[in-house]
Amino acid sequence: MVHSWEKALDRFLLGWKGRKYVKGAVVCGSRITGTATRFSDIDVHIVMDDKIKWRERGLKIVDGYLIEYFANPARMYRKYYAEGSTANSRSVARMFAQGRVIFDKDGTVARVVRWARHTIPKPFRRPDRMSLENAKYRMWDSLDGLQDLVARRSPGFWHSYYLAFDGVIEQYGRHVGAESGAPVRTWQYLTDARYRKAHGIDPFPEPKFAALAAACMKTRDMKTAHRRLSRLVAHVHRRMGGFSADGWRLRSKAP
Repeated sequence: MVHSWEKALDRFLLGWKGRKYVKGAVVCGSRITGTATRFSDIDVHIVMDDKIKWRERGLKIVDGYLIEYFANPARMYRKYYAEGSTANSRSVARMFAQGRVIFDKDGTVARVVRWARHTIPKPFRRPDRMSLENAKYRMWDSLDGLQDLVARRSPGFWHSYYLAFDGVIEQYGRHVGAESGAPVRTWQYLTDARYRKAHGIDPFPEPKFAALAAACMKTRDMKTAHRRLSRLVAHVHRRMGGFSADGWRLRSKAP
C-alpha cells in the first residue's frame, strides 16, 4: 500500500532524480520507524556525486506534507558520522542505517549505508580527567545558581533549571558512554522502551540515573524541582568520583 506521504515525497524527488549529479535518496525518521504523528515531517537525504562542491538543506510543503531535505556529496557522510561520534550522537548514521532507499543509481547510496552500519556499533570516547573535573564543576555551579532564583520565585528559574538539567544529561552521558539526543526526545529516551526499540537506541546504561532524571521532568514546583535536581547532581558526583565545593581546584597548563 502506498501512503499519501509517499506520493508527496515522490513528487518532491522528481525534480532531483533527473539531475546527473544526484546518486540517490533515502527517506528516514519517524515515517519509517512507525512513530510518526500528525505533526511529523518527512525526512529525506539526497546523496550527490563527490565532485559537487556544495550542500543544501531546506523545507518544502508538498500535498500538505512538510518535507525536510538534506542534499550532500556522498563523502560528507563520513564526516557527519565522525562528528556525531565525537558528540555522542548516532542520529545521522541511524537515519541511513534504518532508512529506506528510494533510489540508488550506481551503488553510491548503498556505500553510504554501509558506512553508517559500520559506525553505529562503535563505542563513544570517554572524557579525560580534565574534562571530567570541569563537568563536575559546571554541574555544581549551575545548581548553586538556582538557589537564589528559587528564593525569589524568579520567572527565570525554569529557563535556568532546564539548561542545568540538560547539562547534567549531556555531561554524565559522556561519562558513561551514553548517546546524546535532541532535548525534545529526552523524556521518551529516558522512559519509553517502545520508542527506543523503534529507533534502535540503547537505554541509558544506568537505570537509577534515568529514574532520577525522569523525576526532574515531572514537577512544576520550583522547590521540588530544585530538590530533585540536587539529588540527581549528588548522584552523578558520587558516580564521577566525588565533588566538594570546599577546596575544589583544577590546575592546567597556561597557553
